Amino acid sequence: MQLIRDDWKIVTYYDMEPYWHGNAACNKYLSYLEQLCTKLRDVSHCDVIQIQLKQEYSELEYYNHLLLSQHSSTRPERRQRRGLINGVGYLANTLFGVLDERFADQYKQDIQVIQYNENHLFSLMKNQTSIIEAEYNVLKRKEISINKQHKLLNLLSMKLNKLQNSVKNQSELNQIMNDFSLGAIATSKILRNLKTIQNTLLDTITDVYHGRLNFHLLSPDQLKDTLNKIFLILVTLNENFRNVYNLLRVKARMLDDCLLFELRLPLVTRDSYEIMKIILVPQVINNTSMAPIVPIADYVAINLKKDSYPTMSIHDIKSCLSDTDTFLCYSQKPIYHFKSDEKLCEPEPGTGKCKVTIASCSNQWTDINKLNKYLYFCCDECYIRVLCEDQISAARLESGGILGVEQGCIIKTDTFTAHSHYEGLSNINIKNQILVPVIEPINHITDVGISIPQIQNETIFHDKDLEDIKKQIRFLKANENLPQQVSVHDIHHYTAFYVVVGAALVVSAVLVVRRIRARRVARQAAARVALESSQVAARSTANSSAGGGGAVKLVIRRSDL
Repeated sequence: MQLIRDDWKIVTYYDMEPYWHGNAACNKYLSYLEQLCTKLRDVSHCDVIQIQLKQEYSELEYYNHLLLSQHSSTRPERRQRRGLINGVGYLANTLFGVLDERFADQYKQDIQVIQYNENHLFSLMKNQTSIIEAEYNVLKRKEISINKQHKLLNLLSMKLNKLQNSVKNQSELNQIMNDFSLGAIATSKILRNLKTIQNTLLDTITDVYHGRLNFHLLSPDQLKDTLNKIFLILVTLNENFRNVYNLLRVKARMLDDCLLFELRLPLVTRDSYEIMKIILVPQVINNTSMAPIVPIADYVAINLKKDSYPTMSIHDIKSCLSDTDTFLCYSQKPIYHFKSDEKLCEPEPGTGKCKVTIASCSNQWTDINKLNKYLYFCCDECYIRVLCEDQISAARLESGGILGVEQGCIIKTDTFTAHSHYEGLSNINIKNQILVPVIEPINHITDVGISIPQIQNETIFHDKDLEDIKKQIRFLKANENLPQQVSVHDIHHYTAFYVVVGAALVVSAVLVVRRIRARRVARQAAARVALESSQVAARSTANSSAGGGGAVKLVIRRSDL
């Protein structure tokens, strides 16, 4: 057992402004859709959609009234305060965990001060009150979706306003009908999101009234971060973190603009105690009376290392919180220290001896922690019968002591029967058999009427076929006989051959004749040139001899030769 000396308050509030803003936007757009539907009733069945949306919104309004039933200034039937003291609120706060008006107003002021002045947070830390703005993770995502849907609704509303003024033909009317359908779908979506947020809020408040903490209220990461800030370093936080939720005590209060939750986390001492019950062993005075000692308490929690103990009652133990195998108990009683002569009894005033009372004597049987062990007290003598299998034994007990029962035996007295208990142990190896479903291909599930031939792999050997073809070719060559009426010496072959050869001879003869003529003409031209040259030379010689020493130059061009 560990003692709880104090509590740490964690105040969580959920901002309700986006939720109410979404409700107002949804109501406004429903009114607009109703006005638009009046112009489309002749050509469409928009009333069916409109009635469904109104039904969903009325359901949302009904549960909003349940949310606001605890406190809200917007309720028309709000009860006026008639007394000087809010006794009902204080009583509900004590018995059912409902935050009364005093705590709600105080936390509301604290939240407003924190939003405008962060320095006030340090003063609240001194009072062991930390206020964190821990909104639900799931609701955060829904709020983002609501904001997006609200923007979409505004865009559609503006578009419908423009189209409403310009409805002149059937195409424009069809466009408005499409936009009405899209608006109805968007409104249905935002109603569904608001309903999800509302269900989460209602479930959270219901869990609070039943003494449980919903994980949507404070996520494990947020709680771990908050605890680390409070306690700086928590060594065993990761190991026993799941048990922290069982130790939290929650109270709820609904305000106009936010939903308040007060979480109380117990602050536990590091000292460990062992709870023990004080069992009285009275002293017999005579056969009809006994003198039991008055104990200091029914139970004591002892810490042997520090020689200290607090007294406890059965009511204190029942009010303890359970953390696996450890009790966490609230105790405002003083812690006593062991003395050398400590007797754990109520002392007599003046003498200091244990207080003794006189009572009528009665036999007592008390079970102790050890299995099949009983503490007995007999005023005179106690007769018992012990049944073990087929044997029956009788015994006589005197005064007081501890009696043990073996396994399979039964103790019988005149007033009761005690059976022995046996704790058996066996090991069972369990193996999970996971059945994996076999999903057929889509063509086997859905018959689309298309026949797909089954292709099978085949191996073809070509060697044998080639050998057969080779044998057939050899057989055809060996047995090839031409008919006698068919001659291989065809006349057209010879004709073509002779024509080609004759043409070649004629062309060759023509070329030879032309070459001979060309050579003959060349020789005659050369002879003519030589003759003319000799005549010119002879004339020039005669002129030179006749003219008396004049020089004549003869120029013969190469081309003339």
